Amino acid sequence: MPSFNAAEARELGAFVKSLAAGSVVLFYRFARQLDVSYLRTLGVRTMKAPVDRNDLHSLLSDVVNVEGKSAKILPMRRAPSRQFTDHALNKAANLSSSIECECPHHMAEVIKSLVAFENYSAQCENKDKASEDLHRHIHLRTAEARQIMESLLQSVLEQEGIDLSLVEA
Repeated sequence: MPSFNAAEARELGAFVKSLAAGSVVLFYRFARQLDVSYLRTLGVRTMKAPVDRNDLHSLLSDVVNVEGKSAKILPMRRAPSRQFTDHALNKAANLSSSIECECPHHMAEVIKSLVAFENYSAQCENKDKASEDLHRHIHLRTAEARQIMESLLQSVLEQEGIDLSLVEA
């Protein structure tokens, strides 16, 4: 779907809830991050177009793995790309917000911590193939957690009308 708005996201959400499908994947080009996050809370896998072949392969492998439930460890795949650089996260951590919360600050700190652990888990020494598979699984799941937090941070920034590229460091 090239784009969708809040009303269409709610309609799609109602449709997804009515399905007995194990997995739903949505490819889109333009949408509010808040609407994308809503669909993700319903279990919809989303991917912004244009789609990189490696990311598509990773997504489809994960969907097959989740539906198959036969393997405990994820197949070999790439961790999702980072949405925010360290510099952008530092900007977000130092923002003053128009609301009385410090979510951007705390979320940026959580993301930085996840990035650090993601890097650490990718470099763990392994004693055998099972250990290697486990650490790859930890690395990929940590990257997925980071991706979720980045998406939520983006939603907060959009809600606040903040464009990090316009914020001075």
